[in-house]
Order: sequence, then structure tokens, then C-alpha cells
Amino acid sequence: MIKPAIWMRNRLYESYCRLDITVLVLGLLVTVSGVLLAHIWDNEQRTDAFYADADIRGIEIQQQLNRLVADVQAVAQFYDASESVTAGEFERFARPFIERHPIIRALSWAMRITAAERGTFEAQQRVDGVTDFAVHQFATAAPQSDLFPITRIVPLAKNAPALGFDLGSETHRRAALEQAINTGQPAATAPLELVQETADQRSLLVLVPVFHAGDERTRHTLRGLAVGALRLGELVEEVLKALPPQPIDLVLRDPSAAGDAGVLHVHSAHPQSVTRHTLHRCLTAAFRHEIPLTIAGRQLTLAAAPAMGAYPRSWWPPALLLIGLTLNAALFFLLRHDRRTTAQLFEREERLQLFITHAPIALALFDRDMRYVVASRRWCQDYGLSDCDLTGQSHYAIFPEIPDRWRVAHQRGLAGEELRADAEPFERANGTVQWSRWKLCPWRDGDGQIAGIAIFTENVTAQRAAEVALEISEERLRLALDAAQLGIFDWDIATDHIVWSAQHERLWGFAVGEFDGSYAAFSSRVHPDDLARVNANHNRSMTDRSHLAQEFRVVWPDGSVHWIAGYGEFTFDAAGQATRMRGVVMDITPRREMEEALREREHWLAESQRIAHIGSWVHELDGRIIWSDEVYRMWQLSPASFTPTAENFLQLLHLNDRPVMQAWIEDCWAGLSPDNFVYRILRADGEIRYLSGGGELQCDAHGQPLRMAGTVLDVTDMTQAYTILRDQQERLEEALALAQLAHIDSLTGLTNRAGFTEQLARIHATAQRHSHRFALINLDLDGFKGINDAFGHQMGDQVLRDVAMCLVENCRPEDCAGRYGGDEFALLLNDAPDAGAAVTVAERIRDRIAIMRWQGYGVSASVGVALFPDHATELDQLIHLADVAMYAAKAAGKNRVILARFI
Repeated sequence: MIKPAIWMRNRLYESYCRLDITVLVLGLLVTVSGVLLAHIWDNEQRTDAFYADADIRGIEIQQQLNRLVADVQAVAQFYDASESVTAGEFERFARPFIERHPIIRALSWAMRITAAERGTFEAQQRVDGVTDFAVHQFATAAPQSDLFPITRIVPLAKNAPALGFDLGSETHRRAALEQAINTGQPAATAPLELVQETADQRSLLVLVPVFHAGDERTRHTLRGLAVGALRLGELVEEVLKALPPQPIDLVLRDPSAAGDAGVLHVHSAHPQSVTRHTLHRCLTAAFRHEIPLTIAGRQLTLAAAPAMGAYPRSWWPPALLLIGLTLNAALFFLLRHDRRTTAQLFEREERLQLFITHAPIALALFDRDMRYVVASRRWCQDYGLSDCDLTGQSHYAIFPEIPDRWRVAHQRGLAGEELRADAEPFERANGTVQWSRWKLCPWRDGDGQIAGIAIFTENVTAQRAAEVALEISEERLRLALDAAQLGIFDWDIATDHIVWSAQHERLWGFAVGEFDGSYAAFSSRVHPDDLARVNANHNRSMTDRSHLAQEFRVVWPDGSVHWIAGYGEFTFDAAGQATRMRGVVMDITPRREMEEALREREHWLAESQRIAHIGSWVHELDGRIIWSDEVYRMWQLSPASFTPTAENFLQLLHLNDRPVMQAWIEDCWAGLSPDNFVYRILRADGEIRYLSGGGELQCDAHGQPLRMAGTVLDVTDMTQAYTILRDQQERLEEALALAQLAHIDSLTGLTNRAGFTEQLARIHATAQRHSHRFALINLDLDGFKGINDAFGHQMGDQVLRDVAMCLVENCRPEDCAGRYGGDEFALLLNDAPDAGAAVTVAERIRDRIAIMRWQGYGVSASVGVALFPDHATELDQLIHLADVAMYAAKAAGKNRVILARFI
């Protein structure tokens, strides 16, 4: 009969023999599933990253296209504002757009004429200065009743072949021209090659129609078209140059054109890549992304594909497969190798494998004699044991320095208790201390008897050192704050809960921990006469988003009054709502008392000069000097030990004050009556005192000098008080000056460009949230350079200051006037009721400037007005429209106000 233990061992062995195949199959299934999931996740990550990078480029290119169309529309508005535009006026107006956007090949004007007017028109153009002007067409062009020759073009040097070219003589240009005339909106041509193009580059033309004012918009009322020649290939490269480089190939194409005819530009992330290969990959690759773009009503497509080798597949799915297969193979062969062991050895190896493979922290298993049954690798690493095979060794033999308290803990664990500690020091034999977090619990054998203990430990020495360093840092901060008598507060506005430091509570007369964190408790200690001002300052700082700085009184429970200086800042969420306020407070009672004492001392000083004993002295003609007792007291000298003379008196003065005193004495003997002055003396104990001295020359009836006499007063305390007060005042003035310099134009006192831009952005955000209207007025002086050249920059500066004062006088408190620089100004009208009101203000300012004179000379102003949201809702577009309107005013003859066109 087989004993139960042997039977159990055999049953375990038989089960173990089948376990290797089962584990191998399950392991392979898990490995394959994990690799498939990892592969799917990796593809999603690659696709998301690539699409996000491609979409960013599409958005930036679309925004640049919109800006270029806006430039062409500006040219159309310029012609719409004036019935007659000379070549010079067109050059001055269009040149800034070309310089700002070099990717614009040309800005031009095409005038509509009939075929019958062709000869007369060509002759008139030659008379106007366009030498050899002739209307020319494509050789294959069919006769048309209307012609659209290019009459103005900038820059002329690079685009001379296009001058006189009839836009209607070519199919693509004719189609876009007809679309613009029929819709009255900007239209773009299909990809084409420019007449003046010397390189093999596809371009687009954007055409904006301009009709005669007041007439119905038909072909017969058409004046002409503003034309912009755009090199979209350079546009794409310029946008990509401004973005962080990404390995993405791009193809910009017109989907309405077949084959390569619709390709506008091919961008390869790798310059050495063949353009044909890049084009084929972007248009046919499975891993690609197409982004729709629009320019002047024409649909374009930006096809994107990763460059060769870009957005590679992650290495870890195949690595996971390799690791899984390796682990499965290793486990399979390990199980096959060990399956012939006994059930007892199998159980022991299984327990050992569990400890070594799965233990996240250091752990060890001991028998009742504290001999190692098994220990994890982490245990050996944490305790610096090079040999991790500890089975059968005594724990006390390996660590003979172990404290007795731990031996007691081991015995308590063997008795059935569970023990733990979060941080306990353990001193090593080499003198180092290791901090450990540990848990001790008994383990039982198959019969339920305690067979030993298990110990789980974690080395927290680094964490403990960090905690100690943090405690030291916090204590140093607390000591620094206490030494400076600074209190810190953090006000959570959403929950209306305030957190104070201990010093803050002391400054308010609370015991540490007594403050309940409410605003009511804060305000209960504020002096009643100051509470309304404190609340108003909070509200104003929250509304203006400005730094809060204020001084007020706090009344303690014992009735004592303390002066407090508070400084803080609000933080705001994305919606513009105040969420928190943080800052510091400090007790300035001594400073306030010093200021009050200083004022009181000045009063009593005046009284003391009348009733107090002020030191006096007499300097005789024979050189003798006589001092009063008060003078001796000031010097801490006695008449018995010191006899003053002209020489030893000067030796008592501070070295730097001796020449001044010598000169003062000589002036007094000369009868010049010099003013009193303050000088320093050196006492015997080394102390420096400040004295205020004065005197006069006494003469006889014949005007001959008799003696020199005067008084002296110790003003050391007053001088020190004045020095402290002056230093504080200088620091305050420096802080205020620094705050103003960041946003104030030093010449005119107006808000500078940075401050005006910040205020404009703030008003724009408020107007968007509350659907308010505001107006932006841009103003540029006409003729200012003439005054500068004729009278110099001092007169020019005076002109700028007077114009700035004119703007301020025509502003409301809620408006903002600023100087962009040079002779450019801007005015922000908050809550403007309508365009008429804004134009009225602009006309009033223009009229006022027009009548101003400086030595008989005057200037005028060209003014552009744009309203939010009437003309534009985006801030940069609104600024652009105001600039365009201002330039249109200059081009139309200057000294006028022009309202921006709608977009």
C-alpha cells in the first residue's frame, strides 16, 4: 500500500509532466495576442501622430493663403476708394505687401476696355509714361469684345513681360475672370505658368473684381480686376520653414486638373529624394492623408505621406514576440528538465520561482531557527549581499550587528504576531545607517503549524533623506519668513477658502491655527475705516488683472492697531474668471511709527531751536576758539582735556568733510555769509555723528571783522531717519518707474506698442465674451518728415507730444490712446455704438490736428477706422483692415478718414 505522502508526490509529478505542454500552449496564445494588440496600438499611435503633424501644416498653409487673398482684396479696396490711381500711387501702396510677403510674384491691376478702345487705350498709356505699351495676347486667343490688359504691376522689373497682357486671352485666366465677374467675389485660376515666369514653377492668379461705385455689379459696370500672382510652392516652403521639421512629404495640387497639370508643388522631407517618387508616394501610398484647402473659391488638396523611414513601426511589438517566445521556450525546457524531481522538490522550486520572479520588494522566508529558506534578488541587492544563495544560512550569522529589538520582533513573529514599521533605522557594521520599511508575518506548513516567518522590506534611505531635506528646507523657509515678518496667503476664490501661514495669523492677532480660512474672518480684523478701500482694491485688481499692492490697518483683539502692507496677484482660468489669489503681507507698523515720529521730531526740532540749549561757538581774530558746554557734550570732550584750535578742530571732522569745512570758514571770514551745512564728526569712541552748523562774521561799526560766531546742532537721528525714508521712497519710485517703462512711451506719455497691444487683446477678449463692439483707429501723420527736416528732432518731438495730447483730450476714461512708433498712433474706442460714432471721433481728431501749427507749419493725419465685429472678428485681421484703411486714406490724398471694408 502506497503511503499518502508518496501517493500525493506521484500525483503531483504526473500533473507536472503534463504542465509543460499546457504552459507552452497558453504562453504562445498570450504572446501572440499581446503582439497583435501591441501591433494594433502601435499603428494607431503612428497614424495619430502623422495625421496631427500633417493637419498642423495644412492649417498653417490655409491661414497663409487667406492672408495672401486679403492682400489682393486690399488692392481692390484701394482702387474702390479712388476713381483714379497713378502708377506712383499704385507702386507706393502695393510695395509694402510685396515686401511683407515675398511669395507674391506680382500685384497688378487689369482694366476692362472694349476691343474698339484698344488703340486709343494703348496710345493713352504711352502718353502716361508707359513706353512701348501694347496690349498682347496668346497667339491662339479668339477675338473678344472685352479686353483686360495689365496696366499696373509691382514689381515692374521682374514682371515687365506681363505688362499689357490680356487676361481674357488664355483659357484658365478667362475662366477665373468670368467667375469673379459673375459672382462679384475673388476667384483663383487653375495651376498655370506665368507670362513673366522664367523658372519652371506652377502658380495661381487671384482675381478680385472692382465695379463702378453705385452701379449694379455687371460686366458693363466692371472697372477692372486686382490681380495677385502667387507662387504657392514658395508659400509651402516658407510655412514649413517656420514650423518644427517633421519627416513628411507634401504635394499641393489642384484636383480639378488631370495628371501632373494640377501639381502645384512637391515638398520632399529629404532633399535627395526624387520628386517623382515623392509625388507617387503622396498620391498612392496607403499610409497618407489628404487635407482640403481653399483659395479664392478654388479647392486645392494637400496630400501628405511620411518620408522614407519616417514614423517607423515601434520596435517593441517584435521585441515582445521575441521575449514571449524566449520566455515560453525557456519555461518549457525548464519544466521538462525539472519534471523528474520529487513532488517536494517541485513544491520548493515553485516557491523559490515565485519569490525570485514576482517579488516587487525585498523579501525572505525563514524557518523557526531563522535560517533562510529562500530570499529574493531584491533582498540581496538592498542588503549588499554578493552571494544570493542563502538557503540554510543563519540570518544572525550574516548580520551579526542586528539590534536586539529586531531579534525580539522575530520571536514575536514566530509566536504568531504580525508586525510592521514604515521607517526604521538599521546601523551597518561600516557605520552607515539604512532606513527600511518592513512587515513581518508568520508562515505555516501543510499542517497549519507555524513553520517560520516571512519578512518584506524596502530600502527607503533615499526617501528618508529627501523627507529630512524637505523638512529642513521648510524650516528654513519658515525661519526666513518669520525673520522677515512675512505672511503668505493663498485664496481659493471658487471655494472662498483662504490658507494662511503661521506668521500671517500672528500679524492678524490670531493664535496659530485659530484662523478658519474665511474672507469674513480676514475682514473682521481690518480697520473699519480701511475695509471699503481694501475690498475696492481687490475688485479693481481682479477686473484689471493688475498686481495688488496696498497698505491698511489691522485691529487686534486687545485694541492695538497694526499697519499691514499686502501684495498679491490673481490667477485666471481659460474663461477669464479669477480662480486664486496668492501673495504676502508684512507688518509695516515700525515704518509707519518712524514716519510719524519723524514728523513729530521735525515739529519739536523747531521748538527746541527756540527753547533748547543749542551749542554755540566763537572764533576770535587771534585764532582762539571758544565752545559752549553743549558743543563739548556733542564731541564727548571736556574743557579740561581739550582746547579747540583751527587745526585740531578740523582733525575731529570726517576726512571727506574737512575741505568743505575749510572752504566754509574762509567764505565766512570773507564776509560771504555761506549757508548752514551738515558735516560729520568722529567721536573718541569711533561713532560718527552728523552736525548742522552755521555762523556769521561780526564786524564793528566801521565794518571791520571782530569775530566769527555761530551755532551747532546734532542732527544724527534726524539724518538717519531721513536716510531711511529717502531709501524707501527711492525704492518705491524705482518700482513704479519700472512698472511704467514696460508699457509707457517715454516721449508722449501714451501707452507704447507693447502696452497698447496688450490692452487691445484684453478688450478683444472681453468683447468676444460679452458681444460688445469696439473700434480701432490707426492714424499716421502727413508731412511730419518735413517738420523734422526743417526744424530738427526737438520740434518733431514737440509735434508728437501735441498730437498725443490731442488724442488724450478726445478720449473717454474707458478708451486707450497709444503710440506705435515714429509718427504712427492708435486709438481704441471701447463700447463704440456704431461705425458712425467711431468715424465722428476720428474726424474730430483729424480736424484738430489739421489746424495745429508749429512756427507756421502744420501736419495732417490719414486715418483708418475698423470695427469689431462689423469688419472682422479676428484681432490680427481687424488690425490689418485698420492699416489698409489708413493706407487707403494716404493714397486717396491724405488728411482724411476712411472706414475699412467688410470681410
